[in-house]
Amino acid sequence: MKDKNFLNAKIISFEGIEACGKSTQIELLKEYLDENKITYLALREPGSNDTAEKIRDLLLNKDLKKDPLTEILLFMAARRELFIDQIVPNLNKKKVFILDRSIDSTLVYQAMAHDLDWEYFYGLHEELNLCIVPHRTFYFQMNYENSIERQKTRNQEQDYFEQKPKRYYTKLISGYDYLSQRFPDRFVTINADETIQSISTKVRKVVMELLDR
Repeated sequence: MKDKNFLNAKIISFEGIEACGKSTQIELLKEYLDENKITYLALREPGSNDTAEKIRDLLLNKDLKKDPLTEILLFMAARRELFIDQIVPNLNKKKVFILDRSIDSTLVYQAMAHDLDWEYFYGLHEELNLCIVPHRTFYFQMNYENSIERQKTRNQEQDYFEQKPKRYYTKLISGYDYLSQRFPDRFVTINADETIQSISTKVRKVVMELLDR
């Protein structure tokens, strides 16, 4: 999706493996934007409308076995719902779109982690007008061991993706590292083991520079 189609709005995505801290940083960014009276719309993928939320429930159900291609198609269907129902109607109303995961998650979790051709699916997104490429992508870099330790502190049952084995996580990390090098102009890699405040300061700085404020 070309920048011109988003007028003056900026799209910012938050990416990383499970328990990397992106949800916390999204909440802190929202608070900061509220304080500075900057309009935004925070969305999560998959989800953020009725149909996409039902798809989310299906995808995260660990009792249902799903083929990797099925997963990709479901994520793309949810992304379509998000685009037509939430993003397009708000292009003239919001200055910032905050995405809790986006196209990079699909490329990493569903394609790279299953040894599928990520470039093919990137191209398919373009053909279907679903290639919503963020202006900035915050990648919270974390190793497998720290992710598992953080998950344990949540004191909740693991979902479909959280319960994946170490070899899957290893491919996720390799995939994100690769994309961050492939798209250095938009990826901002942050050490997820830094303090919450330190990370928040870095996120705010990048966002405000993007908005030219």
